[in-house]
Amino acid sequence: MNTSAKRLGKVISLISSYTGVLVMAIFISTFILNRDTPQCTPTLHVAEPAYIKFTPNVDITSTVNYNVKEVFVYLVHKTHVNNVEVEQIVWSTLAKKKNDCVLINECMGRSNDANKPLSRGKFILKATYFPYIGFIKNKTFAEFPVK
Repeated sequence: MNTSAKRLGKVISLISSYTGVLVMAIFISTFILNRDTPQCTPTLHVAEPAYIKFTPNVDITSTVNYNVKEVFVYLVHKTHVNNVEVEQIVWSTLAKKKNDCVLINECMGRSNDANKPLSRGKFILKATYFPYIGFIKNKTFAEFPVK
C-alpha cells in the first residue's frame, strides 16, 4: 500500500533530483557565459598625489546574466615604493542591477597614504563577478598610465 508518508517521500525525492539537475546546469552554464571582456576606454582627467578624477567608460551589461548576483568594479593603483611593487584600491563601486552596469560618469578616487602618491605609477580597472551558483570570476578591463 502506498501510504501518505511514502507518497510524500517520493515527491520530495523527485523534487530534490530535479533541483540538483537544475543547479548543475546553472553551474555548468557559468563556464560558457561571461567569457568576453567588454570594451573599456578609461579617461584620466586629473591625477594629484591624494586624489584622481577619471571616467571608467565601460558597459558591463553584456556580461551580467541570470546567474550574476553582483559585480564589484574597482580601480587599482600600482606603484613602486622602495623597489617594492605596491597596489592599493583607490575607487570602487558595486553593480547589482542592470542600470548600474553602465559606468560612464566621472568618478573620484582617493589615497590616504602619502607614500603612495597617485600622480605616478599606473592604474588597472578590474571587476569581480559574484554568481549565485559557481565560482567567483575576476576580470581586468584596462591598464592605463598616469599622464
